[in-house]
Amino acid sequence: DIALITGKVTLEDHVTPVQGASVDVECNGIVKNYPSTLSDGTYAVVYTEEDCDDESLVTVTATKDSMAGTNTGIVQNDDNFETLAILDINIAVINVAIPEFTSVTALVALLGVSAFMVYRRNQE
Repeated sequence: DIALITGKVTLEDHVTPVQGASVDVECNGIVKNYPSTLSDGTYAVVYTEEDCDDESLVTVTATKDSMAGTNTGIVQNDDNFETLAILDINIAVINVAIPEFTSVTALVALLGVSAFMVYRRNQE
């Protein structure tokens, strides 16, 4: 028996298909890659039922250029397949923050607010 994980990758509008996105599917710690979505944005990955059985949690991540998206779902019994999960993914441009810069900015803002509070308290 098999577990079929399938879906469609679209832009944020939930309509426009994304061709050529790389899709990683994880079920029970086993990751499988679908290297390039089709022109209609679809992908499909097959597991053995031993690797991905009924009620397993599946996480699917799609990436293309600077866009990324993820979705999770539960594998369920289906009349045509032993187990099935259909996970559509909407991907968008992801802004990647530089952690060091973000931490420094947050620290400066926190210190500024603290200094202002001390100043206001001393004025009263």
